[in-house]
Amino acid sequence: MRLYIIIGIILSACTSNQSSKQSTDGPSDEIRKMIAEDSFTIDTNMYSSDEGLSELDKISLNQIALKPLKPKYDIKDLSIENVLDVYTNLLMTTKKYSDSIESQRKYLDQIFEEIELQNEKLEQSTEYPIEIKLEIASIKSDIHFLRSNRQLKPKQ
Repeated sequence: MRLYIIIGIILSACTSNQSSKQSTDGPSDEIRKMIAEDSFTIDTNMYSSDEGLSELDKISLNQIALKPLKPKYDIKDLSIENVLDVYTNLLMTTKKYSDSIESQRKYLDQIFEEIELQNEKLEQSTEYPIEIKLEIASIKSDIHFLRSNRQLKPKQ
């Protein structure tokens, strides 16, 4: 009697396993067919690396990188009072976007260069405290280090 119960359990397990296998074969066959026909498209909602940034993307990156210059987010508003905050925020933004697409990183590099030019003008026109210069030099060193690491990473 026990033998019949065990055989019944094994047979029912085999048939239930077989039916679940049949139900999963359908979608995978369809996916294989789509791949073979090269009609398999996935919208990942991501940019391709050679695609440029839209104006809206540039504006939002500008606002993120230049957050201490609210409400205009204009680099020309850079002053001794906010220059350290701007560089610190740019460092954090550069860290955050270090693994982003190439066009975003290039745009952040462009913002960095513009800040550098404005900071040079600021250094020439007023008394610039040496403490701020030293802290900015340290932050710029960190930014350059991140940029160098990014350039050393292999392209995928």
